[in-house]
Amino acid sequence: MDIATMANSLEARVPFLDHQFMEFVATIPSRLKLKGAVTKYILKKASKNSSQRPFLSGGKWVWSPSFKMVQKRIKGLCLRNSIDPRTLDRGYFRRDGIERLLNDHIAARYDHSSKIWALLFLEIWFRVFIDKAGESFLHEA
Repeated sequence: MDIATMANSLEARVPFLDHQFMEFVATIPSRLKLKGAVTKYILKKASKNSSQRPFLSGGKWVWSPSFKMVQKRIKGLCLRNSIDPRTLDRGYFRRDGIERLLNDHIAARYDHSSKIWALLFLEIWFRVFIDKAGESFLHEA
């Protein structure tokens, strides 16, 4: 996690990586981990006076690319890899659907950043782990 986030100038916290702690938590009955609709009840109770309390009461934070980032900075990468024959030959998506999504986004009719990002990384995953292509696709014209 640390290497991946630092390589992209991101900060992430993964606080519960200690296997002994996780093994202990796994022994706690579910009825003690939840209180009504309150999740992480024991954790919130235990950290009542902690400086981390604001993070426990808020929702999850998910990073996704901004509209402008997908529209301008990585447009070529998204276009090139989303309508590449290798991508389309997988049979998961129709070319006209992907093109409509990309064109609507580029023309600023809709913000499809998250969908385009997900499609791009699905294809990256396929190429790295299924096709065994490594990183070469990022540099292809």
